Amino acid sequence: MNVKLEMPGKVTVFTGPTGSGKTVKLLTAIQGFTKGSPVKAQVFAAGKEAMSKRGECVITDHNQLKSHEGTLVGGAAEIFTHLDADTSVIGIDRANLLGKEIIDVVQTLRARGCQVFVAGNNMNTRMEPYILNGSENHTFGDVICISDETKILTAQCVYSGRTDARYSVMNDCELKACTLDLHPQKTDFIQSVTCDVRILRNEGWIRLICGPMGSNKTTTILGELSTVAGSSVLFKPDRDTRGNQTVITDHTGKISASAVMISESAQMLSHIPFGVRNIFIDEFFMLDDGLTDVLQLLRARGYQVTLSGLNTDFRMQPFLFQGSERSTGELFAIADRVDFLKSKHVYQDVSGAWRYEDAGFTRRLSNDGDQLQVGGFGEYESVSISGHPMREVFAYDSRFSFPQ
Repeated sequence: MNVKLEMPGKVTVFTGPTGSGKTVKLLTAIQGFTKGSPVKAQVFAAGKEAMSKRGECVITDHNQLKSHEGTLVGGAAEIFTHLDADTSVIGIDRANLLGKEIIDVVQTLRARGCQVFVAGNNMNTRMEPYILNGSENHTFGDVICISDETKILTAQCVYSGRTDARYSVMNDCELKACTLDLHPQKTDFIQSVTCDVRILRNEGWIRLICGPMGSNKTTTILGELSTVAGSSVLFKPDRDTRGNQTVITDHTGKISASAVMISESAQMLSHIPFGVRNIFIDEFFMLDDGLTDVLQLLRARGYQVTLSGLNTDFRMQPFLFQGSERSTGELFAIADRVDFLKSKHVYQDVSGAWRYEDAGFTRRLSNDGDQLQVGGFGEYESVSISGHPMREVFAYDSRFSFPQ
């Protein structure tokens, strides 16, 4: 007899280039719940009719180390057609090949208390965010953005043999993994904009530090900055009107650093002095959609870029770039590393028991308004999935029939 897990829902994403072991990681994580226990798991994978008839199949990794009975689906909503009511653990493989509905499907499964494991490519062979099928503005980065935890995996470079390759390339008509320094797209990014930003010998990278209000994002980024202060520059969007406009301070008021104010992402390219190797950007979600291209250029030219900010808004949705229909999920797709910080949520459940859970989301204390409203702890609080008002909205989304 199968049992239903009683625990807060959670989304874990495995992403990276081809050959990085995303599927084996997904299947291993699922077996961690089900091996020797009565907990039921189901695995789904995006499948094309030209490749295989939809229906029951065995999902396995490239090296056939792990396998699990599964179901091929042509769209994310099909998962609910095959989902059993007593299933607690769900795997979704090749999720980058599904449409934008995968974002809401994952939200719904988590809201219903499921442990959800998702695997998919974050970038295409041009090192661009992988666009979800049928969408112009949504990428697989949106799924990373709304997750509780994301593991960016690496593979062996087809050219050098290094095992830290994070990008995919087409080699002899096959997808292979490649490091940044040998990727053919690197030169295109370097030359994409005429500017005075020097080309360094370093290998650049992009790191995101994100989480809800009160998760010490600013403290973390200022701490990282302090270790390389002599070779760094810190940028701050001018939309962040809290406190001193040219200084970034953490919530304690004890840690601070001078910042360069910018209204547009491209302005950063004019404020990188000689000798700077490390670039820091606070509250990245307040910037425009030119930020994706700026980050690609900076990484290709050898800069190590660290950004901090909220990963989701008060409705648990990815932020839209300012003045754009595109999502900041693009940044999560192209990042080399994503650190999800947590706050704490202490609350009393319906039975009267006091509970403590990690808080990975931000709740706005007012009921409505624009997506971006600058505020502090008087306007927002950090909560777990159990305490977020959007949990009920997602759990009973009428588009996805609740398993009977």
